[in-house]
Amino acid sequence: MLNATVLTEYVSAHPGELDAVIAKEAELLKKIHSTHFSHSILPPMKDRITREVRSGLADLFDEKALSEFEKAIAGMPDADTMIHGDFQMRNIMIDKAGKLVLIDLGFACIGHPIFDLASMMPLTRVLHGIATEREIAAVNGISSEEEFLQVQQMNALAYRAWRKMLSIYFDETEEENLDNIEQRILVYSYALYLCAFSVILRGQREPLIRLTLKSLYDRFYDRRDEIGSLSEWWKV
Repeated sequence: MLNATVLTEYVSAHPGELDAVIAKEAELLKKIHSTHFSHSILPPMKDRITREVRSGLADLFDEKALSEFEKAIAGMPDADTMIHGDFQMRNIMIDKAGKLVLIDLGFACIGHPIFDLASMMPLTRVLHGIATEREIAAVNGISSEEEFLQVQQMNALAYRAWRKMLSIYFDETEEENLDNIEQRILVYSYALYLCAFSVILRGQREPLIRLTLKSLYDRFYDRRDEIGSLSEWWKV
């Protein structure tokens, strides 16, 4: 049995080590993205995204909208880079020697590395201007003020960790440049969260959820032309 602790639990118990842990996490992600596989071993992430959005959200979007989504994703540059598919602290363990160990490779695919980073962007950042922190908390069953304040603290910590990850991964310290990188990644986060919600919220169509999904699609649609320019700023 692996003698290790899930990274989320480790960071909660050792908050002072957050930056050091994120540095290790960023290096692990870079190592994953230096690994390459053929289509016969791992499926393309682009195929998974379009398949799940079409099957999970067909009741919300007409054929034209779904086709536009597929066309935009298909326009991304192809790559044989390994993608974890769900790279987050809950899917990483740390052993007694401080070594990180990946778990849960069920979503492993190949494609452009931006997909992993896009999936890591905090939900509150992706839904900024679409749903408030309270609305997101309510959908997740958080009702008391005490629980909400805890969620707020966790959200703030998640965003700090996200920015630190970007800084290390791209070897960038200027906040303005990090803002620009985040904006570039955001359009892919819209697509990935649509994909994730198509599975997680399958069949759930409360007014807020319906509005959130449609707003996510609208933001993706408005910026879909940026998909094709990915290889201009990030070659793999």
